[in-house]
Amino acid sequence: MDGKANEQEACGGEEIDLTGPSGEAFANCTSSSFIEGYSCENGLSGEFKDEPYKMWVTEDEGIGAWLRVDFKKQY
Repeated sequence: MDGKANEQEACGGEEIDLTGPSGEAFANCTSSSFIEGYSCENGLSGEFKDEPYKMWVTEDEGIGAWLRVDFKKQY
């Protein structure tokens, strides 16, 4: 993000969806916890709806909960 204009910047190269579970760069993800149907993959799906398989939900963790995304190679 361009901090001054608050707009997304692009370098002119090919854009790659790095975090989307169906993207070519995505290897896997893990999380501090999740509720069945609300895994970290669901949280990266881009749908962001408050229903199963559309978002990530922890087991009442609150502050300190985390997601880790691993990629197939370094970008």
